[in-house]
Amino acid sequence: MIQAGITPEDIADKVVRLSRTFRAGNEVSMYDLLADTGYLEHHDRIGEDVIRKRLALAPELISEWLIYSEDKRTRRGWYFRSSPSHGYEVGYFGGTDDQNISMVCTDRFDACAKFVKKELEEMRGQV
Repeated sequence: MIQAGITPEDIADKVVRLSRTFRAGNEVSMYDLLADTGYLEHHDRIGEDVIRKRLALAPELISEWLIYSEDKRTRRGWYFRSSPSHGYEVGYFGGTDDQNISMVCTDRFDACAKFVKKELEEMRGQV
């Protein structure tokens, strides 16, 4: 149960700002920042739809998630990038071609919400 007075939307508001908070350079890991949002305890109530709605209220955060994704510099994990010919791409580098996943979205809010949810679930150890 979410603490009295706190809604899934409140948690999602914190979640969509994680890339900004992380980039602020406060020497705290992304996982620790995620833990502070309440997401880990209530992940099942914070779906892509809730994340998308919160991003729509702060569309400037999408560019911050694009930068976060690019800055990850990993050989394995989720990514989010702009695709000039298709809109936006959300995908997973799995280490081998048969483990790679790629999804194209024309809507930037949908794409970013997919990436954020998948990234958080991977941090949670569930992807």
